[in-house]
This record gives sequence, C-alpha cells and structure tokens, in this order.
Amino acid sequence: AQLIGEHIPSMVRTAKALQAYPVAGIDLNMGCPAPKIYKKNVGGGLLRDPGKVDDLLGALRDAVPGRFTVKMRIGFDTTEHFERILDLINKHGIDLLSVHGRTVKEMYRSDVHYDLIAQAVRTVRCPVLANGNVTSAAKAVAVLSATGAAGVMIGRHAIRNPWIFRQTR
Repeated sequence: AQLIGEHIPSMVRTAKALQAYPVAGIDLNMGCPAPKIYKKNVGGGLLRDPGKVDDLLGALRDAVPGRFTVKMRIGFDTTEHFERILDLINKHGIDLLSVHGRTVKEMYRSDVHYDLIAQAVRTVRCPVLANGNVTSAAKAVAVLSATGAAGVMIGRHAIRNPWIFRQTR
C-alpha cells in the first residue's frame, strides 16, 4: 500500500490500519511530481525538507514492523539534499528504495540521471530499483547495467506495452 502525506500522526495511524489487510508492505511516495501534490509538501515536495523526511521515516519505520519501502526522486529542483536523504534511508532501515532519476521539477521531460541512481545503489544498504524511461526490455537491461540496481520500476510504458514485464523478465 502506498502512502502520500506529511502529517506524521495521520501517516502512522494509516500505516497501522493498513496492516490489518494482506498488503505486501507499506511504501512512502516521495516522488510524485504533480504540482497539486508537491505544493502541499507531500510526494516530491517532501524532498525540500530533509528534517521532515527524517521525522516521517522514523515514525513510519517504528509503526511498520514488516516491509517498509520508499519511492523518491533525486531532488525537488536540485539534487542538493540527495545524499542526505540517502543517509536517512540507511538510518531508518528502509527495506527497498525506488529511485526515479529526475528531479520533481524535471517531471518526465529531461534525460534520466542514471549516474545518481548508481550513486544510490552504492550508498544505501537496501536493494534499489531504477526508474525513469524504462521503455523496453532492452532499455531495462541497459539501465540495470548502467546503475547496478537490483531491478527496474516500469511506469508509463506499461500502458503502451502491457507485455513489457514479460519481455523484461
């Protein structure tokens, strides 16, 4: 189950309530680039405030005894907090990190910064999924080779080619 928000008591309450259902884990969305989302300081908007990220990850990690994962981008409008947030991923024992290799402001328009996904792979102690412009099975292989990631996350291109998962496997 994926959560998006920043009000810690509400996020903790929701994470605990979701554990009554057969979910594989709880995922925190720190990557949504939609302006109506980030303007509320949620999704990708959280990446502007590492202190808030620290508090939120700590509270959710305490509330989630099982798998706790995070999806994030490499920054909001710059990558100035990227290393700090990767350190927080380690500090709070996140089980899996998905990294979209663009900033929130880059949305889906720029080249993907696969070098920063590779940096995440080298830095964090959990598996990393690479995300961003995985348009085909061949591109998935290239992204895995370039980043060293444990896997890829495929988004928009699954709509265009619903067979992409089988092709990639």
